[in-house]
Amino acid sequence: MLGLRDASRLMARYDLPPLYGNLLRTPKDVAHEVERLAVPVALKAISRTLTHKSASGLLELDVVGAARAEIVAEAMVAKTEDDDGFEGILVQRMVRGGIELFLGALIDERFGPVVAFGPGGTLVEYLGGVDFIRPPVTERELGMFVERNVVCPLLLRSGSGGPEEASKRVAILTGLLGRIATMISELRDRITSIDINPLSLSPATSEPIVIDLRVEGRIENGGH
Repeated sequence: MLGLRDASRLMARYDLPPLYGNLLRTPKDVAHEVERLAVPVALKAISRTLTHKSASGLLELDVVGAARAEIVAEAMVAKTEDDDGFEGILVQRMVRGGIELFLGALIDERFGPVVAFGPGGTLVEYLGGVDFIRPPVTERELGMFVERNVVCPLLLRSGSGGPEEASKRVAILTGLLGRIATMISELRDRITSIDINPLSLSPATSEPIVIDLRVEGRIENGGH
């Protein structure tokens, strides 16, 4: 897995939203940040080697207060003390009410670059249905790709603003998938997969928020 810094540089290079939150190194810094935010947060240990956070005890949701945050962060640091891939503790405000989506791409041995889209997070448990498409693809083809997915009716119904806002959400996702398609095609010799899961799309503002990000591959000099 790429480190968060290299993954973030790649996201910026292709005008994709960064991983949401603030990465900090020490439990004391985590406690200060939680005190500053004064809202419930999620704490995640970020590591290039330990990618299954829940199973490894490296994810804690709805953490309230600096004292509790410091205890949780200390436990996570202790669990990663022998991990050379440990990068820090990510502090994220809890994101509520968004539509959770999966956006990604991979290099398939048979088909080459493939882009993926569908329900993400807990939604996939209820809806299933991640679809795949091969670049190169036009904007129109990507729009149809989004609209035929099982999650699209939820995108069209949720939030305010009526049909115009619903169309805006589809257009935002079409744009993001187009840039992911460009990334995986241009970097196919260095990137093997991109997982944005979940991406939370706010029904109120249509703002895309990257809750979790994994990029697998090998990038030198910050992705240049």
